[in-house]
Amino acid sequence: MKIKFKFNAKSRGQGVSEALNLAEKCGGLLEDKFYIVEYEDPRNKNLVKLFKLVGRLKGSVISIDNGEPINASKFFYAIYCQDKLLCKGVCKHVRLQYYSVEEFALAYSHDIDGEILRISNTNFFRTISEFLDAIDDTHFKFNKQLFLEHANIELETERLLCDKFDFEKFTDYVNKLPSEIELISSEELEDVSEEKFEQDQGIAYILSGCYIDNKLPFETIIRCSKAISLMSRFKPSRISDTDIKLYSYPELNQVIFVKLTVAEYDSSSEEPNDELETFTITEKQGFFTVKSDYFELYFQIFEESDPSIKDHFKKLEEL
Repeated sequence: MKIKFKFNAKSRGQGVSEALNLAEKCGGLLEDKFYIVEYEDPRNKNLVKLFKLVGRLKGSVISIDNGEPINASKFFYAIYCQDKLLCKGVCKHVRLQYYSVEEFALAYSHDIDGEILRISNTNFFRTISEFLDAIDDTHFKFNKQLFLEHANIELETERLLCDKFDFEKFTDYVNKLPSEIELISSEELEDVSEEKFEQDQGIAYILSGCYIDNKLPFETIIRCSKAISLMSRFKPSRISDTDIKLYSYPELNQVIFVKLTVAEYDSSSEEPNDELETFTITEKQGFFTVKSDYFELYFQIFEESDPSIKDHFKKLEEL
């Protein structure tokens, strides 16, 4: 496998001078105005360093084995996958709603009856509408083939770079999911704790519409991506007498602190837009943050052994 990184050697962007020196040391070649450097190991530290220096400049691309340019963020997400140690080959990088295909049926197990998933949360339908075919106004077919075609395209980079990836296993999990989804009123559910459900899903719902600020340092972007990936797969623990939620991952020796505050609804104000909006995740006072007129979300991932973890917790309480 050959990884080719190309960047504009004539650019006046910050970092270009250092990138030129590094590219020359790595045996790069100058073609027209572009410097091209090839690596056999996708984890080569010099490749990562070059991307940090000039990866976001116009004209900078990564390709594999002389193929078409690929999304650099997806490339590094696949290479430095945080799930690889525990992965069974069923990639978690494509989501069905907020969940991997392994976790989806488990998350909605109490709402599944045979081949039908019955649910009253309308936000659910917005997140997977592109894979639903209407049977009638409240009854939909889950188009598994369409979802698999989507996943096949989205996971192209993982197929090339991940030795654990197994699309046949991925397909098996999808085929075992409910074939139909029905919208019902909350009164029809045996468990009508919809408000609690909405709260549990709120964090994942917000993050599903977010972009990480590309001005953040690359290591920070990776850390933020890891936190989002972990939070989307598990439910948090609630801590009494505080508005902070805690995600714990003992096998990784890591925890995530999260604080979500939602503005009280004012019936006299304009109705908020029900469509999923997009927001940018930035960093403030050591925490990742997302803000809108309706909510504020703070989160950060820490090592359990971090000696200052209590101080971080108190700091989050004060935000």
